[in-house]
Amino acid sequence: MKKLFVGFILIGVGAASWWLLSQTARFSIKKWDAKFGSTLRQQLNEFGLSNLDILSSINEVKKDNGGEWIVHRLSVKLPDASKQKTLKEKLEESGAVVVEKILDDKTVLFVVTRGERTYQEIKFIKP
Repeated sequence: MKKLFVGFILIGVGAASWWLLSQTARFSIKKWDAKFGSTLRQQLNEFGLSNLDILSSINEVKKDNGGEWIVHRLSVKLPDASKQKTLKEKLEESGAVVVEKILDDKTVLFVVTRGERTYQEIKFIKP
């Protein structure tokens, strides 16, 4: 009887540990949404951009086997290439991988990822 009781306790502790780890991983994934979003907002504020400079802003919830995350799609009027470089560096310092794509003469796209997930797509449009 004592062995059965100890077995149930071990199973309970294992299940509780598994649940706790899964919740911690889920929180960590959501943490990247917030971190990259706040880094972007802070840099845009430091650049002196106003609401008139933001052409569009869309948030989309994505799901996979690992959980949910948010993809921010933003279009901004930002003619200065040095500011784009500064933003790219700040995002990379916060843990992102930033892929820069030149779409045409007036448009540059930053795709902000971490692992397999895309967290932001920032389109810079030169006026």
